Amino acid sequence: MKIMCKILLITLIISVSDMYAQEVKRQEYVKKVYQWFVEAQHENGLISSGEGKSYCFTYDQALAVFCYTMFEDNKRAKKVLEFFNREAFSQKEFEGFPDMVDRFGQVGGPSRAAGPNAWILLAINYYTYKTKDEQYLPLAEKIADWLVSLEGVDGGITGGYNENNRAFGWISTEHNLDCYAGFRDLYFLTKKKKYLQEARNVLDYLKNFLWYEREKRFFNGTLNPNYATDTSAWGVSALGREYADGLDFAFKKSLCTHKYDKNNVEVKGFDFGATYFESHYPDQDAVWLEGTGQMVIALQIAGKTEESLVYLKEMEKTITPSEVFPGTLGLPYATNPGTPAGSGWIMGPEPLVVSSAAWYLMAVKGVNPFSIKELEESNSIVKKINADMDYQAVPIIDGFDHGEPWILSAFPVTLRMNQDCEYDLFFTEDAKQGKGALRIHFTPGQTLAFKHSRYWSVKGIHDAWALLRRKFFKPQNWSGYNYLSYFAKIEGAPQKVRIKFIDKDSEIWQTKEIIIDNREYKEYRFSIKSDFSIDPAGTSKRGNVKFDIDQIKDMRIFISQGPRSHESDIYIDEVKLIK
Repeated sequence: MKIMCKILLITLIISVSDMYAQEVKRQEYVKKVYQWFVEAQHENGLISSGEGKSYCFTYDQALAVFCYTMFEDNKRAKKVLEFFNREAFSQKEFEGFPDMVDRFGQVGGPSRAAGPNAWILLAINYYTYKTKDEQYLPLAEKIADWLVSLEGVDGGITGGYNENNRAFGWISTEHNLDCYAGFRDLYFLTKKKKYLQEARNVLDYLKNFLWYEREKRFFNGTLNPNYATDTSAWGVSALGREYADGLDFAFKKSLCTHKYDKNNVEVKGFDFGATYFESHYPDQDAVWLEGTGQMVIALQIAGKTEESLVYLKEMEKTITPSEVFPGTLGLPYATNPGTPAGSGWIMGPEPLVVSSAAWYLMAVKGVNPFSIKELEESNSIVKKINADMDYQAVPIIDGFDHGEPWILSAFPVTLRMNQDCEYDLFFTEDAKQGKGALRIHFTPGQTLAFKHSRYWSVKGIHDAWALLRRKFFKPQNWSGYNYLSYFAKIEGAPQKVRIKFIDKDSEIWQTKEIIIDNREYKEYRFSIKSDFSIDPAGTSKRGNVKFDIDQIKDMRIFISQGPRSHESDIYIDEVKLIK
């Protein structure tokens, strides 16, 4: 018995000794990785995103502010923020920061995306909360108000603007998670309820349009059913433990092991994504270190402490001496080439970079960049606010005047259906009313129906059809109107079009089928009382067989034609109600 006790005691001493040695080693890592940030900062406050490189991503500048502030190096944090403060207040009207500048502050990536701007907002929130220095709150509000200007019809923040100042036609989950946290925490700092309301709007959009309940994970965006690991990690970091199922999905689809040749080690961690040409999921061809750090923080928040420590140690295998700043340490983007950002540039084992190092430091320090306060309590305050999306879309249900963001937020990919066709949505300035219209490029004969365990030929398909569904957050009360009207025209083969509505008891009510063959815009008008009939094919049998115009849940545009017809462009504009 005494021998057994001695063995247990010796084992415990060794274990404690190993833990102490590991902690000492980790603190040495932290000291030298942070020193890399100190050495890498340029005189104007910027920090090159990659060691020895000229490019400075806006997102990475925000991460640097977090790191300097964490280490109470407020002077360096202020140097970064001063750069952005000067740039913002030198503009007559703030139009967002570019995605990238060079080390001298000249624009390098002229597009102005929502996400990088939201990260500067997050950084200001954190700096202000930790230092009590409120001088950058006016800048935070400028950024927040610009982001609000990007809000789509149903509450999601659209992508921003490209290098030609054209609105991006997509809504990103990552960007909306950034914006949600940025708006929420700016409310806590300013007490301006409009930011709390915007946080609630974005939260509703994330939950209703971007969360994929079947797989317990987020889509990459409204028109993008693909999956990237950071949507899981950031989902938990911004929204809390109720989205922890997304972490399980990351373990299932992103976890992989690869060799980091420079240190001659095998590293286990998480891949970023893929080209998505063959699959919606990551191809697991490299360990993405920035994202592995994000997962460490998310695991901490989810209460999975032991797992978070495992992957923190895996990250530490890639800590590498700097070749530019002697005596400092850093981390690369990935263990090996092969982690693509969509079909774009490859993140590889060189150079040492800001993002991976920053997420490592935040993981060690236990800093969640998505919340300045206790996360669950902060989110509970947002949830208490009533959604602002109880608007009444009358008399114009959709005028398609707000460019790509409006159309694409109104008709997300998750709410589309089709048979034996392909179709794309476009914003067009060729409109009957207002600034724009919806153009639908419809190509029949592009798919085959799968029935009874075999593919049927096109001859077996009677119609090629497409369905666009517009879901409303709150039931619409249109009882004060007598007619539905829209303008339409065609280029190419004639199309059969119906407008359908879903009422409170899920009955589908549809207009008469119209064959659109006119080359100029023509108005089509329908009496709500006499021109709508119930759709026998898709209607619940539990309904009251009454068109409940006071509680409309969604609208659908249905297009069909024969399988042998030619492709067409259908233009639809100004869907509205008339008294």
